[in-house]
Amino acid sequence: MNQFLRQLEFNVSLSYGDLSDVTDVDKTATEVKIAKKRKYNMVSAIQENLKDCLKISYMHWLFTTPSSIADMSSTVHLRIASWWMMKRNARMTGQT
Repeated sequence: MNQFLRQLEFNVSLSYGDLSDVTDVDKTATEVKIAKKRKYNMVSAIQENLKDCLKISYMHWLFTTPSSIADMSSTVHLRIASWWMMKRNARMTGQT
């Protein structure tokens, strides 16, 4: 069971010991450092993707909300949406 949990941790970029029992395996400081870096990178990528998803869902709300509600600040919302799309496209194409 512990081996299965370790494989699962590896596949989803968790550190060994998040789900499995690590008391039966000795790890060097380098192995611990690498595992923590892998987990940090995965969490950072998830956060960045979540941020993009939330922005997209906000823009979806903006363009599908009845105009009486959205008109209150539509100019500001459209400027934010346009700015965000330009930044996102620049990031996806490698431009800054």
